[in-house]
Amino acid sequence: ERLWVRGRSTGRGAVIGGTVGFLLGVLSFAALSEVVCGEDGGSCTGLGFSALGGLVGGVAGGAAGAGVGALVPRWRLRFP
Repeated sequence: ERLWVRGRSTGRGAVIGGTVGFLLGVLSFAALSEVVCGEDGGSCTGLGFSALGGLVGGVAGGAAGAGVGALVPRWRLRFP
């Protein structure tokens, strides 16, 4: 009567991990920019540094989340 297919939660894990990694990357690089850029700023901007942190954190978090999600089975209803 029903058809259930077993898959993996890789996509969901990548999205969750990427989001968490992005937020943590932005926050940590924003805090780190105070140390690296200093108060005078120079050629370094906190916003650019935070954007870089978001990119690095998002990619790393997405990869880690996809890895964890690949270990988690997920059942999906295919019919009806």
